[in-house]
Amino acid sequence: MNRYISVVGLYVRSNLYRILLITLVTALLAGFLVYRYPMEQEVTGYYYDPNGAPVPYAYSAPYLDGVIRLSRAPIVCAVGFTAVVAVMSLTGCGYGAKTDYTVRRLRGREKTACLLWSGYHAALLLIFWAALALTLYGALLLRGRMIPPDSGYTFSPQSMMLVCYTDTFLHHLIPMRDLGVWAVDVASVLAAALSTVQFSHRQRRGGFSIGIFCVAACVIAAFFCPLGGSWSFILMVLLLALAGGVLNVMVGGDGDAA
Repeated sequence: MNRYISVVGLYVRSNLYRILLITLVTALLAGFLVYRYPMEQEVTGYYYDPNGAPVPYAYSAPYLDGVIRLSRAPIVCAVGFTAVVAVMSLTGCGYGAKTDYTVRRLRGREKTACLLWSGYHAALLLIFWAALALTLYGALLLRGRMIPPDSGYTFSPQSMMLVCYTDTFLHHLIPMRDLGVWAVDVASVLAAALSTVQFSHRQRRGGFSIGIFCVAACVIAAFFCPLGGSWSFILMVLLLALAGGVLNVMVGGDGDAA
């Protein structure tokens, strides 16, 4: 047991506080954008006529529906996720330290260490997404309680449940009973956790892995895909294939494979 703790401890000392800091900043900024998005403000939108010319029209900013998308909070979350993945990938790469020598001195096989580090990264990703879910849900809940009684909008627990189902980004963070979204989320965690460890594993051997770039792009795209579309299924299959390929290389394949 002690040898496993020492293996995971190497990564914990290297990136835990940085990832938690990124998580905190991302969640607070995203929640602030949602909470402070103006209510009942006149907004100008555009549609295109048959000739392709933009035609302006005015509408009132919503109380809850669509606020997450309009506030640009998902973009902040995507940037935060990219930063977390970057820190994870660079952990153990050996920049400025004899990391390869340190890894080889660990008690236990390096393949076992890579699996343990992947599990640790998976836990950090779950913490990151849980923090975003709680913050965005809380920001919407506070907005709901600020709606004027004479607005004609009735706020209730059912209002929050409806937003969780209809908002694409929030639904990926809080899938409720949607098994398809659960599957995409699980595939995202597995692929990202394994690929970040694989990147540093290849780097220590003088190689380079492009898997994490493909995984990060697929995960971000999955969170922005419309609900019920075929693209969610395609991205889930891609993520599972990438995770399976990395796991095969990590456990039983060639350590220098992509």
